[in-house]
Amino acid sequence: MSERTTIRGLIFVLNDSREITSHGYEASYSTPVRDDIGMLSFDWTASIEGINKQPEGRQTAIRAPGDLISPVFLRDQIESMLEKHLEGKG
Repeated sequence: MSERTTIRGLIFVLNDSREITSHGYEASYSTPVRDDIGMLSFDWTASIEGINKQPEGRQTAIRAPGDLISPVFLRDQIESMLEKHLEGKG
């Protein structure tokens, strides 16, 4: 079983009324693995406070230089996907 890291935070989105709303979230992700062609993949799950339709767990693959991979980089990737989910684009 792969090791998982849990993170918590706030994400901010502009709602249909053009108001900024904040949502607390908790997410966990697996240890990232790089493949033969340089793609970095990890799976993650999350729950967002105050919404009914929760995001489904995902396997994410991204191209990223090795020196960019850090907990902050992975948090940014997950928060970006959660923002898209809240905006109805994810």
